[in-house]
Amino acid sequence: MFDVVVVGGGPAGSYTAYQLAKSGLTVLVLEDHKTIGKPRFCTGVIGKEAFNRFDLPKESIQKEIKEAKFYSPLGSILKISRDKTEAYVVDRTIFDQGIAHKAMDEGASYLLSTRCYDIDIRDDHVRVRIETRGGKFVFKAHVCVLAAGINYRFHEKLGIGKPVNFLDCAQTELPARDFFGMEIYLGTEIAPESFAWAVPVSSDSVRVGVSTTKNNSLYFLKKLLQKDFIRTRIDKIDKRDIQIKRKIIPYGIVNKSYGNRLIVVGDSAAQTKPTTGGGIFNGLICSSIATETIISAFEKGGFGHKNLKSYESLWKRQIGHDMRMGLYARKIFKQFADSHIESLLRLCNINEMHSIIKKFADFDKHSCFLVEFMKQPIFWKYLLFKAPGLKL
Repeated sequence: MFDVVVVGGGPAGSYTAYQLAKSGLTVLVLEDHKTIGKPRFCTGVIGKEAFNRFDLPKESIQKEIKEAKFYSPLGSILKISRDKTEAYVVDRTIFDQGIAHKAMDEGASYLLSTRCYDIDIRDDHVRVRIETRGGKFVFKAHVCVLAAGINYRFHEKLGIGKPVNFLDCAQTELPARDFFGMEIYLGTEIAPESFAWAVPVSSDSVRVGVSTTKNNSLYFLKKLLQKDFIRTRIDKIDKRDIQIKRKIIPYGIVNKSYGNRLIVVGDSAAQTKPTTGGGIFNGLICSSIATETIISAFEKGGFGHKNLKSYESLWKRQIGHDMRMGLYARKIFKQFADSHIESLLRLCNINEMHSIIKKFADFDKHSCFLVEFMKQPIFWKYLLFKAPGLKL
């Protein structure tokens, strides 16, 4: 009998395991894949605050990010630069493995190449049924932490809320030159209702990707790679050697993220930023709250709804406002035509608005900036006169 079984060895699952094991609990982590952090799909941009707050593996850092440029489909450019590092580009395999090793160093056990095919909540324990190369087994625990990413096969059975909104994303990493900061590309022909990106990994490689709500990210990424502003900076490479990876990212606030002897963290609970789809920072915040809740439940000697419900209220209190503001911003942006995007970037380049961006824009916490931006009368004049008919 383990104290806690964690289903999923990604950042949220492993960080939860690390904290729980550090507190003295016996922890088992179950991971589908044979190697932690592989296969990987992630732009790998993580805010500096996350590294400072959670003591993340610095050996995973590949590049510092101090600058971002936003490109309108009609030619306007918004440049945001800082003197200090705002974020890091990381190797997600090294990043994920670094957190897992922290958990193992504290005594957490890992089973790789292991498929969890059933979670059975009993009155006095949880039974987790798994299939691995050695056969089928059953593990018992007092509590289960579900951190299985975008795998939602258990949610209905366990009475957990499922996300209803998804971004379809595709990305590739290529040899390239002259990519110095993060670049964001906007437009209905580039990334409908969302955005595309180019993130330098080093002086000679770049990650290029597209997110969209239209379920055809692969098509739009292939088109993006043919654009002159990308193609001319990519080193010649055989098309057959271009490896494109695809993933869906959930967003939106789920109805329920806990149950009897159960807590859900990370993408399993759609704890991502609706604006960008980034989930590591929010997942780590919720991981810490999950840990505190579980430790408290052990101290109280009970693992039912009564002792675990504080998890949901606490994580929604910490990041719920930011998520709601992000959903509102995405709701408005989804209605924008290319002319609206062009006008918005021009608006952002006006001195008073650009000053607000530089002062309040934060890589991980978007609500403060959005609120300050919306306080400005010029913003609402823009919406009324440049983009009439928007559903606000």
